[in-house]
Amino acid sequence: MDIDLSGLILRRPVDVDAEQVLALALDPAVRRWNPIRKVEDVETARSWCRQNSDWSVGDHATWVVLDGTRSALVGTCALYDISLTEATAGIGYRVSPAARGRGVARSCVNAVTLWAFEEYHLARLQLAHSVDNDASCHVALASGFAQEGTLRSSYVDIEHVRHDEHIHGRIVADPVPDGDLIVHLER
Repeated sequence: MDIDLSGLILRRPVDVDAEQVLALALDPAVRRWNPIRKVEDVETARSWCRQNSDWSVGDHATWVVLDGTRSALVGTCALYDISLTEATAGIGYRVSPAARGRGVARSCVNAVTLWAFEEYHLARLQLAHSVDNDASCHVALASGFAQEGTLRSSYVDIEHVRHDEHIHGRIVADPVPDGDLIVHLER
């Protein structure tokens, strides 16, 4: 797939994203490290798009990540477990195989982090990943998330194998990393 990473567009998922969401969900690395567990076919992908485009409950905000032409879905990025009372949330992402290693995850994590701090006035975000997922550790550190510890046996992959996870945190007072791709984040 030829993708244009001269700029990224983050927007809420819509029905027309379903086929590309399904392709992302079926990618072996996504299935292993950050599965979209309820997406098995186009209809369940469409349902995922509808559910994740509705932010009205206030406990999550999910974006699909499109390349600069808006034709290729190159990933997703989401805030989850948002607590306005505690001013905290988790952050996660997925990147398509064609866009990996090109700064997409770092750029999206940074854009969504800044949005969360400004829009929701959050004080802290957490990013967790399997200790075996070196790429996600690199993304977390490059995005200014300090490694804070290890959660033992805290993640179960789709094959029911338990993994330890690194936990990273970024607080609003932390410096903003530079060197990102251009990102347009739609609310």
